[in-house]
Amino acid sequence: MACFGLMLNSAVFAGTFNAFGPENYRRESGPPVTVTKSFSVRNPSTTYKIQIYNGGMEDGEFERVSSSVITLNGVQIVGPSEFNQNVSFIEKPVALLGANELSVELRGKPGGGITIRIVGVDNDLPTIVASVNPPANQNGWHSTNVTVSFICDDATSGVAFCPSPTTLTTEGASQTITGTATDNAGNSATAGVSINLDKTPPAVTVDSPASGQVFTAPDITVTGAVNDLLSGVTSVTCNGLPASVSGPSFTCPITLVAESNVIFVLARDLAGNAGSALVTVTLRADTLPPPASIRITPGTMTLLVGETREMEVVDELGRPRSGVSWTVSNPAVLEVTTATTTTLKALAAGEVTLSASLQGQTAQAHVTVFAGTALPPGTVRWSVEPAPDFVTARIVQAQPAENAPDVYAVETSPFGGTLVRALSIDGRQRWQSLAAAPSEYLVKAVSDTQGGLLLQFQGSSYIIRLDPVSGQQSWRYDSPGQITLDWAVHPDGSIYFVEFANDYSSSSLVALHGDTGAEKLRVPIPRSASFTLNTDCFAGQTFGSEFASESGPPMIAPDGSVYLQVSVLQDYFDYEPCGIGSLSYNSTLSLWKILPDGSLTTQPLQTYSASGFVTSRPPRALPAETIPDGSDGLLAAWTRSELSLFGELRDARMTRVLVSGATAQYSLPFYGWPAPQSANVGQTLVLGEDGTAFATDQSQVLSFDLATGAVRWSWQPAQGPVEMIMATAGNGLVAKNRDGNTGLETVVRLDSFGVPTYESWSNPAVQHAVGDLWLGQGSLVGISASEVAWPDSGIRGAEPVIRVHVYKITEANIDDALIRSRVGSAIEYWQKKAGILMDWDKNILPVPACAEDRPGCIQGSNPAHEYDISSVTNTDNVAEALRRFRSPRGVNFLFVYTVGFQGTNVDAGVPRDNTTGEFTNLVLVSRNSKDVLAHEMGHVFQLVHVSLRPFNLMYGSCPVIPFVIPCLFTDIANALADSNSLNESQIDKAKATARKLEQ
Repeated sequence: MACFGLMLNSAVFAGTFNAFGPENYRRESGPPVTVTKSFSVRNPSTTYKIQIYNGGMEDGEFERVSSSVITLNGVQIVGPSEFNQNVSFIEKPVALLGANELSVELRGKPGGGITIRIVGVDNDLPTIVASVNPPANQNGWHSTNVTVSFICDDATSGVAFCPSPTTLTTEGASQTITGTATDNAGNSATAGVSINLDKTPPAVTVDSPASGQVFTAPDITVTGAVNDLLSGVTSVTCNGLPASVSGPSFTCPITLVAESNVIFVLARDLAGNAGSALVTVTLRADTLPPPASIRITPGTMTLLVGETREMEVVDELGRPRSGVSWTVSNPAVLEVTTATTTTLKALAAGEVTLSASLQGQTAQAHVTVFAGTALPPGTVRWSVEPAPDFVTARIVQAQPAENAPDVYAVETSPFGGTLVRALSIDGRQRWQSLAAAPSEYLVKAVSDTQGGLLLQFQGSSYIIRLDPVSGQQSWRYDSPGQITLDWAVHPDGSIYFVEFANDYSSSSLVALHGDTGAEKLRVPIPRSASFTLNTDCFAGQTFGSEFASESGPPMIAPDGSVYLQVSVLQDYFDYEPCGIGSLSYNSTLSLWKILPDGSLTTQPLQTYSASGFVTSRPPRALPAETIPDGSDGLLAAWTRSELSLFGELRDARMTRVLVSGATAQYSLPFYGWPAPQSANVGQTLVLGEDGTAFATDQSQVLSFDLATGAVRWSWQPAQGPVEMIMATAGNGLVAKNRDGNTGLETVVRLDSFGVPTYESWSNPAVQHAVGDLWLGQGSLVGISASEVAWPDSGIRGAEPVIRVHVYKITEANIDDALIRSRVGSAIEYWQKKAGILMDWDKNILPVPACAEDRPGCIQGSNPAHEYDISSVTNTDNVAEALRRFRSPRGVNFLFVYTVGFQGTNVDAGVPRDNTTGEFTNLVLVSRNSKDVLAHEMGHVFQLVHVSLRPFNLMYGSCPVIPFVIPCLFTDIANALADSNSLNESQIDKAKATARKLEQ
């Protein structure tokens, strides 16, 4: 642990210091004048002497005076008789007060002068205290660079020198950092701290099983090795369960689930660093034991005639089972096929019972088929009943990731325990996992950037991550205090939140590594203080405390920075002088900006202060939500709170911070903002289009001009709270209104004038999924309702959701101006149609053609990696492309394609059956940019394993015939059909995914 010590200077002699002066006094012409000067000392109890240099301290500086009167604090200490031309130096002991006045009157002929100083004796050494930021963990180790700062003081002569902060970056144990303070008397003292710094995570290897291995029995043993060269390994877990460790070796038993399993081995050292290794294995489903029971997921379904739907049968442990036999009560209504998956096809209108049987166990599902082209709004498309003795407490939509589910149903039981079930967007169950013991209380559930599920539990206050593929625990973070309910998940996977000490005496902004749960960053938040001094006029009686400052929810900005509002209060009231009192008050609201490396800048948003005698305390500035403003700036909501004789007065304020750093402030007609870090607040701010934003205090919603705060419209439901869901194209808004009597939520759509239209259906907990699919709670249900037209800007900011890069093969003969025109038209078209914000800098980047003899270019294969080119049509190449072309942060995936051929039998850049294509007129291709983009976007947005940002177009043809590698072929002949038949629900899901990244 960092050890603090004070090492004293060995000097024993007393030092001296100047308490006053040296100060020169000169006799001017005219009558004698008394000059009075004030000064103060820190320690009146020490020994002081006044020294008077007649004629100055330097020879010949002045003529000597023959008469003078010197008084200290109204008492004469030197009189006229003590001066004459032969007296050059006078020294006398004097007694000082804390505050003093020295008066000097020189007499005699003009031109004479004296120099006065008062010298004090300082026998005491200065004090110096070293502080470490961030503090060491409970094991006495640090995992990030450490800054050692020094606080110096001296009770008598004052501090002459205090060392500057020192940052330690070198790893090692028991590294000593010292600093020396010197006072004005020349005394010095040294303080030192001992630092243990280990920034390197343990190295983990898995010896068995091998990645890709297939098993026929569920129980296996994982073996491997872990090594840490500095602080030492403190724990090893396999899918969250403790491993047995002996020296560098570890073993752990694992029970596999059917099909794919991820084994995640996590090792932590004493410094808190985490190293990991991952292997993927498979358990053959046909080797599972006979089930104790089975169920069909989803349990009820509603289809239109001609529609198909997949389904899954799971056993009592939530494992998908194969080999199921099916019967339908009316085969004329519904057909079941079991080729690679179990698929239903609706043949005619009606209701049927679908029965499944497996190894002596049976289950039923109810299916309703409607005629027509659309389901009535509010129709339940599918439902999944919770497990016995459980209720669906939360619905979490997963971030798209390879092999990840679409939805998590988080279920809780009145008897205790948390059960998680992973499902596809049509209600098919993938797995289930018992996530917590009965004594733990679930308070939060969100998806991470890799499609996993993060669960926060109160009581012991910890976070766990469930793997999206297997449902097994990847890691667990145990908080030393209490975690707030407001998180921000960074695109690089890091998780940011504010953490309080258990007694709420302090707080810090904490970041965890998303892949391991290890602490990545800890930034202490300055504490607030409130004290009364000399309470009720009793000298020395003091009450009060220091406590954690208020902070808002963290927000991830488009540039990856983290923003946090922090409000620090310093409130000191002194009852002296008795009957009047004196206040020292400062309330400062600041906007913090934290970069991923932990560097911090602050910008004050509002300060209220007062000192001396006041009749009432000034207001406080309390933090709320911060969002991007769509123009590289920010909107920071906060509450002005003031105590009066009539109680607390609250005013909702907004500060817009421009990219230049300039600020503009205005009020909104709310009685303050909802308190941050409280449950079920939802979004208080949503960004619209064209300088419009929306705000709510849960009782009403208003649309306002984000530059001036001018309210454009407001709407308040007849009863019950309101929560915003999303902005829509044309500056409309979708919200939900909860009925205070029934507890049901109803979706309400507000147009650009604030006119509401209520949906005809309700549910206990509503959230939008994709397209016209909404999710509800009770049983987990998928509900058919009206679609949502997204605005051109994101909910949390107008950051480009997709950055378009346009490439052209250098040998291609096509005019750049034509490309710019057509691509610009395509981008504008798809922003309006799909509501997906795009950005293009109008650059056309040249790419040389890839001849067959170039290394890495093989006819009929994927393009060479140096072009960052991947097929968007051949899903078999997705995993390989993800490994080869993905950026380190894992959120950027470049898609590049060339349109140069047409032909209905050409797919994924590889001709089928040696089909020969013809060169397409490239001008025609560019005219069809909208439709080409529609076609390719259709492929892109069904790749649910990628969080999209870049999307690349390459124009030009391949100069080598036939079929050289930079070409990615597409069906231009059917482009218009693609434009009309593009899967809107897939685009909606991509939009939702992109906006989740913005949050």
